[in-house]
This record gives sequence, structure tokens and C-alpha cells, in this order.
Amino acid sequence: MGGLFIKTNVFPPINSEVIIKLYPPHSFNPIELTGRVVHIIDEEKAKKMGKEPGFGVEFLDMDEEKKSVIEAIINHFKKLETTVYGRRRCPRMPYETEVHIKMGKAIVPGKTLDISLLGAYIVVPKRDLPIGKEFEAIFFRVGNSKEVSVKIRIVHFLEDKKAKEFGKEEGYGVEFVELPQEAYIEIYKMMERWVI
Repeated sequence: MGGLFIKTNVFPPINSEVIIKLYPPHSFNPIELTGRVVHIIDEEKAKKMGKEPGFGVEFLDMDEEKKSVIEAIINHFKKLETTVYGRRRCPRMPYETEVHIKMGKAIVPGKTLDISLLGAYIVVPKRDLPIGKEFEAIFFRVGNSKEVSVKIRIVHFLEDKKAKEFGKEEGYGVEFVELPQEAYIEIYKMMERWVI
């Protein structure tokens, strides 16, 4: 267990050192690891390989204690994994809150039906939100956090008939591109209570 792959569209230079914070299960205090960037898969390479963009990191300060924590994290999330639209993803928990999606000067109001550490499903009035496009969204409540600004990416659209097959309303599945740490922790706490 010498490293990990981080999915992102931000690529640090090869051989640069990065600090990585990982949250153990049932804890909100991260462990810190130092790593060296050993390879990069940019968006062009990712498309050719059928993978997601990101970069690989080799740990520089691994010890037995940190190794056991990482194994606990991996095992914890393996238990949470589920199949969604043919891909293995973190499960989504039913959760409703008001959301405003910013489109330039316009505001698109909506609400979430479910949420996870990776994204959410948002019900909105029928609008043309392009797949793959990124927007700023204001989530009025995430656990105990209020009016959280999150960068989202539109992943898919479910029209009314298809949405009803999944017990949903017409809307968009979105991926979190930039999720503030306090919101991540709030979702994590809610997910633990929901799963347990």
C-alpha cells in the first residue's frame, strides 16, 4: 500500500510533494500524509483510457499506524459501496433541502431528493442545464451548516417518465466538484447515522 489515485481536474507538477488529509471511519480528525506526485492522467488521457482524470501519489511517510488507518478507511467505504446506473458509487441518502443553482445572473431554484459525499439529485423546473457543465450551487442546509456554496457538475438528466421509474421527480444528478470541508463532515456524519 504505497499510494493512491486522486480524482480531480487540478494537476500538481510531477514529482511535487503534496499533503493529503484522510478521515478515518467514525472520526472527524484527519490523518496527514505526505506524498509525491508520480503520474498524471489529464482529461485527454482519461477519455482515451475510459477513466476519470486525476493524479497518482506515492506516500513518503507511511508507517504501520497510518497503514492500518488507511485499511480501515478502505474497508469502511467498501461496505458503503453500491451500484448506481451501472457504476460503483457511494450510496445516496434521502435528504431534502432547498438549492439555488447560479446560471450567470439567473438563479435556478430547486431542491435535493438525496445526497452523498460525491453528489446529489436535484429537482428543478425544466431547464436546459448541459451535461458536463459546472455551476455554483447554494445548498441552504447541509446538516448543521447553512447556505453552503458548492461547485457542481451536471452528470445526467432524468425526464419525468424515467424519473418516476426510480421513485423520483424530474431533475438532475450532479457531482460535487468542490465541496467545503465542513459540508463533507456534515454529510459524513449524516451518512453514518443513516447506514447504522
